[in-house]
Amino acid sequence: MKNLILDLDGTLTFDKEGKDYIDKKLNTKVIEKLKEYKKGLFG
Repeated sequence: MKNLILDLDGTLTFDKEGKDYIDKKLNTKVIEKLKEYKKGLFG
């Protein structure tokens, strides 16, 4: 079994002080790469 471990803070979203997590802008490049990993190596 392969595992991928990552820190979510400032990874799936762009960190912006004073904004709640739900209001932060998504880091779509990272999210798309994680989807690729799920389909391939880690799926």
